[in-house]
Amino acid sequence: MHRSILSEGSIAGRQSSLPTRLSYDILSLLLSEIDSPQTLYLAVTSRAMRDFIIPRFLFARVSCASRDRLLSFSRSITAGDSVAGDAVRHLDLSLGILGAGYVATAADAMERLKYLQSVAVSGCLCHEPRILTTIASQSRLRSLELQSIVFWEH
Repeated sequence: MHRSILSEGSIAGRQSSLPTRLSYDILSLLLSEIDSPQTLYLAVTSRAMRDFIIPRFLFARVSCASRDRLLSFSRSITAGDSVAGDAVRHLDLSLGILGAGYVATAADAMERLKYLQSVAVSGCLCHEPRILTTIASQSRLRSLELQSIVFWEH
């Protein structure tokens, strides 16, 4: 008599707990090889994968190449009980000319990123150095890349 491979207690029966059995570092390594759209497809395969992947991996590396993206990102990490800010490890800001409000938004967002490890800021023209003091306050920061940063006084 043949037993079903999909019986309770089999590998298939334990798949829902797979993310909890693998360490964050191992899953991070595996999922870093998958681009964001494919990661999103994986996230919708089960509730356990969804809860693990979103926001941990979709927010692990954030790129804000426009003011709209910066505002959207800021709303995502400041919303209610959002844990998205805790997931951000790498932040890339390529924002161009920023008004005072946008610099404040970028600095406010960055202050909520407790586990930020690397920051790249490029093409930024702003009139206050708050963003630099906010970056300097990141205790876990390991990598900083600044390109074409220009400050002026009014």
